Amino acid sequence: MKGVVKLAVVLAVAASCFGCKAFRTLGEQRINAQGAPYELIVVCDQPEWQGALGDTLRSILTEPVAGLNQREPLFDVLRVQERGFTGLVADHRNILKIRIDPSLPEVTTGVEYDVTARPQIVLTTAGPDDRSLVEYISKNRENLVHALEQAERDRAVEANSKFYNTGIDAAVRKTFGVGIKVPKGYVLAKQEDDFLWA
Repeated sequence: MKGVVKLAVVLAVAASCFGCKAFRTLGEQRINAQGAPYELIVVCDQPEWQGALGDTLRSILTEPVAGLNQREPLFDVLRVQERGFTGLVADHRNILKIRIDPSLPEVTTGVEYDVTARPQIVLTTAGPDDRSLVEYISKNRENLVHALEQAERDRAVEANSKFYNTGIDAAVRKTFGVGIKVPKGYVLAKQEDDFLWA
């Protein structure tokens, strides 16, 4: 009899867990994107990466950031081949896929967000051959960099809107009548009637 009661209790607990919305939607939720800010996965096969196409991509994506007193690339570029684009690599925050398909009449670029993780941007540039891809990427370099940088800025804004120093925000509102989301980690060092220093 005790065994039947124990079994009934276990089944009732299991039924309530699986009936709960949290358990039903767990599989539907996106995981957090992998990688550091301004880190970029480029999915490109070896022959293209070692040729003019790879040289063009590296010259654009690792161009030094203007205005810094030492050389810092725009992006930390990590290259993988298509067969290595699985698991955590596919869950990276910034992805650029390069595809060659001779059946395509011209080069196209598609942008997708939050494909396997969140927040994530996946740019796919496909064209009929290396030469057309090199021309297209060279011509549209500003658009490529802008899309990736905008995704990074959007992530920073979203994070700061959730996790910010509420004390500094309150002091700025009281002093100047506007709100500002200062990241956590800053302290209010000085406050006067018309001056704040965080």
